[in-house]
Amino acid sequence: CLYGASPPTLTPLQTALDFGTLAVGAFAEQTLTIRNDGTSGATRRVYLMTSDPAGHFQLTTPCNPDAAYCDVDLTAAVGPSETFAVGVTCRPQAPGNHTAQL
Repeated sequence: CLYGASPPTLTPLQTALDFGTLAVGAFAEQTLTIRNDGTSGATRRVYLMTSDPAGHFQLTTPCNPDAAYCDVDLTAAVGPSETFAVGVTCRPQAPGNHTAQL
C-alpha cells in the first residue's frame, strides 16, 4: 500500500528469504531490499504486511514495534530506481515449515 497521487511500483530484490531450521521460540533476522521501480515520484511512507496470521514472521527496522504489519515513514524519500531495506524476523511459534508473503 503506497500513498501519493502517483505511487511507485515496489519490487523486492530477493524473491525469497530462507531462515533455515530454527527451534520453536528461536529467531533469525534477514534484510529485504525493496526498489522503487516507478518512473516518477518518490515515496516517504509505506504500509507493508505479511500473510502470516500465526506470527512466525515479523517486520522489524524501520518498523516499530516489530509486527506482522508496518505503517512507516521512511527516513528519506525513495525515488525511481532507489532502494530501502526492511528487516524480517522468523520466530517459529510451532514446529513445521512456515511460509508467508509480504
